[in-house]
Amino acid sequence: MLSDAGCGRTRFLHAHHVKFWGAGGKTDLDNLILLCGTCHRALHKGWFRVVALGDQQFEFRDSRDRVMEPAPSIHGRADKMWDPLIAPNAIVPGWDGDPLRTEYAVSLLLDESHRTAA
Repeated sequence: MLSDAGCGRTRFLHAHHVKFWGAGGKTDLDNLILLCGTCHRALHKGWFRVVALGDQQFEFRDSRDRVMEPAPSIHGRADKMWDPLIAPNAIVPGWDGDPLRTEYAVSLLLDESHRTAA
């Protein structure tokens, strides 16, 4: 897997020494990989490991030492997600910013559960 086939995040990345600097790892492009904070923490927790292949290529391996394949792209065309059955204002909330009235919300849920149970 190539180094650019990871999670896809491109901001606020951490430089990680594949061979730790304290263990003699060099600070060069063949030993450094950029990881997001989430992936960097997961790496240090042992959820996966990185293998430097040289020429700035890296391989990711899971805890069973199996090569992890790149995730499918999350990029796509917004016009392909359009569904004529969904109203344009479907995600516009009717909330006016008032605090949640817990007793009122619970009473509505109870009324609905009694209605559907009957």
